[in-house]
Amino acid sequence: MDKGELLAKVIVDLLKTADTFTNSSRSARQASIEAPSKMESRYDSTKSEQDWLSHELAVASNEIRQKIAAIREVDLSPSQTVREGSLVFVGTERDDGDKATKEGYFVLPSGSGVVIHEENFPEVTVITPKSPMGKAIMGMSVGFCGEVKTPGGIQRVVIESVE
Repeated sequence: MDKGELLAKVIVDLLKTADTFTNSSRSARQASIEAPSKMESRYDSTKSEQDWLSHELAVASNEIRQKIAAIREVDLSPSQTVREGSLVFVGTERDDGDKATKEGYFVLPSGSGVVIHEENFPEVTVITPKSPMGKAIMGMSVGFCGEVKTPGGIQRVVIESVE
C-alpha cells in the first residue's frame, strides 16, 4: 500500500468522524427546538444545553474538515529524513523490558490517533510532528537510535525505514 492510499484511508476515517459530529449536532439542535420553552423548574436547562451541544458539535465537525483540507496538501514525495508526509517504520522497546515491536507511523499535520488496519500490511498509526514520537523522529533518517518519552513510558526506537 502506498502513501496515497494510506492518506485516502485517513481522510475517509476523519470524514466519518466529521459526519458523525454533524449528525449529532443536528439531533441536538432538533432536541433544543423541541424542548419546552418554559423551564419546568429553575434547574431545567435542557434547551440551552442542547443548543450549546449542537453548536460545539458543529464547530468540531468544521475543524475536522479544515484539518482534512490541510492533510490533502501534504507532500508525499519520497524523503531520506522524517518529515510531514513520511511513512516511518520503527523498532521499539519499552524501558520496562517489554518485548520489541515494529510500529508504523504516518506523519501528518493532524489526524493523530487514526489507525489504519489493512490485511497484508503492517498497522500504521497517524502521528503529528508535535506528538512525543513525532518530535523525537522528525528530521531523522534510517538507522537513528534514540529514546522517546511517551505517556506509556520511555521507548527505545530505531528507525528501520522512511518512505
